[in-house]
Amino acid sequence: SSDLLDLAHLAAGRTDVFFELNLKPWDYAAGSLIVHEAGGVFCMPDLNEPYYGSPAAVLASTPVCFNEASALFQKSR
Repeated sequence: SSDLLDLAHLAAGRTDVFFELNLKPWDYAAGSLIVHEAGGVFCMPDLNEPYYGSPAAVLASTPVCFNEASALFQKSR
């Protein structure tokens, strides 16, 4: 899917931030691994603990951009 490809682009350094409100489990399970292995930050901001089973909001970024991206996410809620 294009969301998984977008997460792969983030892991490859082609983009700095990725956000999706309703990402499917098969995309964020694989995407989280790809991003983490590349040294990026992956989170599911609406959940305290990752729950791999239902569509969820996902935020991923480079470590340098994460605090600012996370603040923007929280501000928009």
